[in-house]
Formats: sequence, structure tokens, C-alpha cells
Amino acid sequence: MPVTLAIILVLILGFFLGRIFKDYSILKWSDKTVNILLYCLLFIFGLSLGQRKDLLENIGQIGVEISILTLAAMLGSAIVAEIVYHIFYLRKSNEK
Repeated sequence: MPVTLAIILVLILGFFLGRIFKDYSILKWSDKTVNILLYCLLFIFGLSLGQRKDLLENIGQIGVEISILTLAAMLGSAIVAEIVYHIFYLRKSNEK
């Protein structure tokens, strides 16, 4: 199974389990647990980046690529948000 599909399936499963067990107190501390696990994941990611010898050699090229990807993601999000706004919100205000 591709990694992306596994991630999406786990996310969907978690969503439905969260909906089923939303009134149980076990989920009350899940927010803090998620933050702690996220910090651990970022720490491990930093360790793996620190072990890469080619990272510092190519930091200029990597920085340019990351900047381009970030700008493209921001532009794409803004375009989609504008489309959604026009489709859902302006249509509803015109119907009133």
C-alpha cells in the first residue's frame, strides 16, 4: 500500500473514531498528546536532517526550491480560497 494512501486511511479512521467517542474523557487529553508526539516527530526529523552530509553543501539550492514550493502553495491556497468564496458565499448572499 502506498504511504500516502495509508496516511489518508489512518486520518479517516481517526476522524470517525473521534466522532464515535467524542463524549469520552479519553479524548480530552488527546490535544496535549498530539502536541507532544508532534514535537517528538519534529525532533527525529531534525536528527535525520542533521545526519545528511549533502544538506549543508546544497543549502542554497534547497533554500531556493523550498521558497518556490512555499510560494506556489500559498498562491494555490489563495486561488482555491477565492474560488470557494465566490462559489459558496457570494452565491448565498445573492440568493437572499
